[in-house]
Amino acid sequence: MEENQNNSVQKECHCGEEHWIKFAFIALAVFLGVFFATYYIMDQIRHSYGIPYHVDNLDRILREQDRVFHDFNKIPIGFQAALNEKSPVEVESFKEENAYKIIIDLKPFDNNINNVDVKVDGRKVTVSGIKYKDRHNREDLYTFSQTFLLPQEVDALDVKKEKVKDKYVITLPILTDED
Repeated sequence: MEENQNNSVQKECHCGEEHWIKFAFIALAVFLGVFFATYYIMDQIRHSYGIPYHVDNLDRILREQDRVFHDFNKIPIGFQAALNEKSPVEVESFKEENAYKIIIDLKPFDNNINNVDVKVDGRKVTVSGIKYKDRHNREDLYTFSQTFLLPQEVDALDVKKEKVKDKYVITLPILTDED
């Protein structure tokens, strides 16, 4: 009987020493369960209410918006004259003894006088030009217009237009009192 008492004395319970390991595994399992459940619920809410993917990428949307507004500030060539910028077409006008002369550079219009139109109405002279290019599946249209208000009326029937090298010279004779 003494042996049974010795055996019972030697057997001790070591359950308390491993208790913290079981608690750590249970806490980790609960944390992961709550995390995945929350993720799943939030994902279902996002899909069910139709929240777009772009809301998640707000920085990308703002960068795209900045790029669009930056590109919007670039001015096409055709609008430069309207904004009082220097025009790429050189035009000279001056008065001679009995006529006014307007000299237009034809280089922007492929040196073709058919691309330039001159209209005379009393003291008002309007010079306009157009150039169309179609290259590499890209169409470019360049237009130019300038109006001159002369101090005296000119003879619209006697306007002389001639091409001298790459210049278009327009001579507008001044009407005299005798005409």
